[in-house]
Amino acid sequence: MTDDVMKLIDDLETKANCTQVYHVSSFQCFRKTKNGDTQEVRIEVRDAGPNSPQGALRYHVVAMTADGTRSATGNPANSIHLALAFVRWGDLEK
Repeated sequence: MTDDVMKLIDDLETKANCTQVYHVSSFQCFRKTKNGDTQEVRIEVRDAGPNSPQGALRYHVVAMTADGTRSATGNPANSIHLALAFVRWGDLEK
């Protein structure tokens, strides 16, 4: 996260009275389902920044099918790797 983005998060919290501010990066991908089908998915990685009031809960991941009918998420975590591991990917197939 750049210094400019961290400053913007701080400004949104202090000057605009916002809470739970995240910088969002999104990715489009295709994933294989358990039954072997290919599924288009949009993944958002939400980053609250290193100075997050949530402390160890900096990253949160939300995934959605391309048609918007299913979504998956998991618990927030202190690393992007853990946040990705916590996503209940199977929810995209229900």
